[in-house]
Amino acid sequence: MQHCDNPNLQSLDAALQVMLANIHPLKDQEVITVLDADQRVLSEDVLCPMDVPPATNSAMDGFALRYADTTDTRTFEHVGQSLAGHPYNTPLLPGQCVTITTGALLPEGADTVVMVENASLSGTTLRCTEAIQPGQHVRPQGDDLQKGQRILAKGRRLNPADLAMLASLGLATVSVYRKPRVTVLATGDELVAPGSPLAPGQIYESNRSALIPLLNRAGVDVIDGGIIGDDATALRNALQSAMSDSDVVISCGGVSVGQADLVKEMVRELGELYVWKLAIKPGKPFAFGKLGNAWFCGLPGNPVSSYVTFEQLVLPVLNTLAGQSQWPPLNWTARLVTPINRRAGRQEFVRARLHNDEQGNLCATPLPKQGSGIMHSIANANCYIVIDADVTHVEAGSQVNIQPFSR
Repeated sequence: MQHCDNPNLQSLDAALQVMLANIHPLKDQEVITVLDADQRVLSEDVLCPMDVPPATNSAMDGFALRYADTTDTRTFEHVGQSLAGHPYNTPLLPGQCVTITTGALLPEGADTVVMVENASLSGTTLRCTEAIQPGQHVRPQGDDLQKGQRILAKGRRLNPADLAMLASLGLATVSVYRKPRVTVLATGDELVAPGSPLAPGQIYESNRSALIPLLNRAGVDVIDGGIIGDDATALRNALQSAMSDSDVVISCGGVSVGQADLVKEMVRELGELYVWKLAIKPGKPFAFGKLGNAWFCGLPGNPVSSYVTFEQLVLPVLNTLAGQSQWPPLNWTARLVTPINRRAGRQEFVRARLHNDEQGNLCATPLPKQGSGIMHSIANANCYIVIDADVTHVEAGSQVNIQPFSR
């Protein structure tokens, strides 16, 4: 656990440990087509159904022959051709060769391929012009994958490259876990949907505009719970409806200590609260608990705080629930371009631009405005500089830890 000058705040690592210790993957599984499986999580290992390549073939355009014949001569009788999809089906006799194209099957008896550039064909006589190595330019059966070999592990979130590999092996379906169902709602009397006129004191609600696409990319079924005002009855009804329909309920706002911050107390009334107030910046007023059979994640209302806590805390919960094996965030190092001065006490995620200098070195430049309400600090960034809780100053030119954005 990281040091924090406020004993009431949990570190991000400690909070994640509590959260993930309580989460168990969904048990429901389904078989779907490979074409529909992007971003789904495998519920079973995938075993290779065949050798790859399925038969020994040529890695080059050239001529297939028997290496044993090359000890006495570099001259061969040309007797035919083996083309991709149209093999030469007669065994080669000593001294014979055939034209062969890339991917075409080697005839029985052949074990070596001579490239076109290293041979000369005149009529039915082939002369090799370069030294020949045994087995050169040949891809043996099963050289890439062998039948029965595990090619994708249970818990893997599938991507387009995975799907192409599965299709190349003739697999049309895969077994995956059910998608988690997630309700996301925003709370606050001051919030207005974009496109509506603003009255004095109102602001446009923007958190769901980020969270819903992020949830879609996370491979969940999203239920938009809309905007809920600061009214206890309305909030109670919204949370009760969400907890009955969802595996996870995500709220934005209402988990701090203000008079109108009703969400935290409502969660305590309807369920349990396990985590509240973290030693991170932005994102201190984060809450995690249980509402009936649904998990609850209460994000701060400020848009940057909401975005950061979703990435750092909610995504691991969703991935675990979906059955995905946990992959820790990428952590690189880069040279800091401008110094950072800050107060100690909270781990900070500084929005920054990652780039290469003229010498090709990886550099990170913090964006000038880091307020938790300044969403363009996320939109214009491509990484976080991660500063430990007890650090107060980082000199320009120092090596800093960064998390690149997946986008």
